[in-house]
Amino acid sequence: MRAHIPRLGRATAAGIQATSRVLAAVAALIVFAMLLVTVVDIVLRNAIQRPVPGVFEYSEVALAIIVFLGVPYTMQVGGHVVIDSLTSRLPDRWRRGAEALALAVTLPFVVWLAVASVGVAVESFQSGEVKYGVVQAPVWPARLAVPIGSALLAAEIAIALSQRLRRRDPASTPSAPV
Repeated sequence: MRAHIPRLGRATAAGIQATSRVLAAVAALIVFAMLLVTVVDIVLRNAIQRPVPGVFEYSEVALAIIVFLGVPYTMQVGGHVVIDSLTSRLPDRWRRGAEALALAVTLPFVVWLAVASVGVAVESFQSGEVKYGVVQAPVWPARLAVPIGSALLAAEIAIALSQRLRRRDPASTPSAPV
């Protein structure tokens, strides 16, 4: 029975990481759509003085979605900003320990964000919350992205923490936010 636990852990981590990749791809598609709509808006505004209604409102909502859907994958690949002026001077064992400590301190805050934002997302959906402007853009997709992205980020942090605690080669794993 004990031999199955590491396999289950690897399968769970692989599922989490695959989900992070899918959500990052969704975020990238949203960025591409924003790019296209913005270009069309600029062209129409300059050519016939008729901008696309709601571009600004929908772009604001989309930005939150892009950030929260993209940040778990960013954690997975170590693409976030790292200040390693102190940890780069430490021996590997100490550096992994400092990274593990940073991850362990970060994890509860990210879990709290994920849990606390669920109620806000549900309330936003149920109330039909909108962003007022030229058009009424629904806000609930952005509010829903917060708990989803935060929960997945917490899972990615837990994976990275586990790797540090198991003394995996730090060169093969993403760096911790130190």
